[in-house]
Amino acid sequence: MRIVGPKTKLKHVKRIEGTKTSAGIPITWATPIRFEGVMLRLTGREVLMYQQMKVDVKYKMWTNYLDIKEEDRVTRDSVEYDVKLVDPSFMMDKIVVILLNAKK
Repeated sequence: MRIVGPKTKLKHVKRIEGTKTSAGIPITWATPIRFEGVMLRLTGREVLMYQQMKVDVKYKMWTNYLDIKEEDRVTRDSVEYDVKLVDPSFMMDKIVVILLNAKK
C-alpha cells in the first residue's frame, strides 16, 4: 500500500522502560530507527476537534512503519514530538495514523 504526499525522513525513538515518578525513576530510550512518512500540520478545526477529545496535538502523520506506540517519540530533523495517539486500523492495518505534539 502506498502513501501519497510529501515524504519526510523521520526517526522512531522507542521507550524501553521507566516512568517519570516522584521517586525519580528515569526513562530509558532506545537508539532511533529511521523510517519515512507523510507529516502535516493540523488545521485549526482539526486541533479543536481533538482538544474536545482531550488530546493535545498539532501534527498528523501517516506511515506504513507499524512499530510506533503511544509512549514513544518521533524526531524530524532536530525536533522531537511526543506520540499522543496511534490508530492502526486505518487502511486495514497497513498504514497507521499517528497524532503528534511537539515535545515541551
